[in-house]
Amino acid sequence: MSFDFSLGLTEKASAKEDSKDIFTCHICNRDFFHKRDLTRHCFIHTGERPHQCDICFKRFGYRSNLVRHRRLHTKELQYKCEVCAKSFSRRSHLKEHCDVHTGAKPHTCEVCSKSFRLKCSLVIHLRVHTGEKPYQCNVCNRRFSLKCNLRDHQIVHEGSKPYVCEVCNKAFNKRNNYKRHCLIHSKKEDNSDKTCDELNTS
Repeated sequence: MSFDFSLGLTEKASAKEDSKDIFTCHICNRDFFHKRDLTRHCFIHTGERPHQCDICFKRFGYRSNLVRHRRLHTKELQYKCEVCAKSFSRRSHLKEHCDVHTGAKPHTCEVCSKSFRLKCSLVIHLRVHTGEKPYQCNVCNRRFSLKCNLRDHQIVHEGSKPYVCEVCNKAFNKRNNYKRHCLIHSKKEDNSDKTCDELNTS
């Protein structure tokens, strides 16, 4: 997908900021004080990832994310959990991990008061209230609130069936259909442990 960044750059005067230029994203109307910040922000909409790891070739939209990623290859995991000794490359990841041990859910929805352990989970949950669907299919323009749902939808256009049952080799193009199918086999296994009398009374 190509994207003309000049379309995303809208300058407007702001008296509150001493007449400094503000750069506005023409897609979501978010404002930035620096042009470079808007340019980086536009990667969210275009999906562009210009920074590539020279070891595993994984790509990133932000250089800072690439720097953190490279620590996985160099084993630079300097933030260590005192409870289970698991290590992390970022302090924020360690903090979120520690909530697993404490059971804390510090991120609360202001609309329905539901709480979450991870901030990203709250962000995704808020889309239920706002109706936001940031992920768009480039074939039919249908929009989705979750990236995984967009991936599943795109498989329909491709005609592929990547989810294959390990028991009977039946293939599915949607993960939910695959999971429902697997329940059939798990129920059969449960029944195989029962006696004839138990099966007749169930």
